[in-house]
Amino acid sequence: PEPRESSRPARTREKRKAEPDPSQSLAVDPLGIEVGMSLVRLADPHRAGTMLKAIGELRHRVAREMGVLLPKVRIRDNLSLDETTYRLMMFDAEVGRGTCPRRQVFELSAEPGNRTPSDAPSGRWIPAEEQSQSRARGMQVLSPSEYMVEHLRQVVVRRAADLMTRDATHRLMEQARPVAGIAMEELVPHRMSLGDVQKVLQALLAEGLSIRNLPLIIEALCDESCVDNDVPRLARAVRQRLLHLAGDRHLSHA
Repeated sequence: PEPRESSRPARTREKRKAEPDPSQSLAVDPLGIEVGMSLVRLADPHRAGTMLKAIGELRHRVAREMGVLLPKVRIRDNLSLDETTYRLMMFDAEVGRGTCPRRQVFELSAEPGNRTPSDAPSGRWIPAEEQSQSRARGMQVLSPSEYMVEHLRQVVVRRAADLMTRDATHRLMEQARPVAGIAMEELVPHRMSLGDVQKVLQALLAEGLSIRNLPLIIEALCDESCVDNDVPRLARAVRQRLLHLAGDRHLSHA
């Protein structure tokens, strides 16, 4: 009889194909929210969850107010957390943590007062059935999803410089190319490296300044980098240019 072909190699190939790719374990998310089991529903649109919508609105707000393009925010459950606890992650490091009690909403404080930079929004949790009375008193009320995203916004504002990687800097500059293409060709790489531009943007964000007017920043760097590439000096020069323009706009609206 003719020898039958062994099926072992085929099964071996199938087994190898089914093995997870270990490179997936190397992925690091720039931003993430880990939630306890009772908070998972907040990220599920099929269960009336609104967190994804709130995060989308946050990305637009940060771009408009700070000039920063936020990376996608990965949401995942974490069984090691208490059911009502969440934590905010940046490059796999915890940067914030909080709790969203069941059947409650958050009443923002009219007077935030003093708090440490890592604190969540200031206010108190109230029963959900009291939110109408709270709004009638002129208070702002946040759902649990809105509360977590507001906490994330405060962290992003405080840590925006950490999110300004070289890749993020490159994406921003490509966005500005249609209106600042000539200046960009003059600036990078002939006068400054992408890394030096990144450091200037990080310095501005660390001071709480918006970098939305990137074409003006690029023009200022072209003018100032002909002297030297000292990042602190360049950041001061750009800041003065931005504040001068803001002052002119304020006067024009006065």
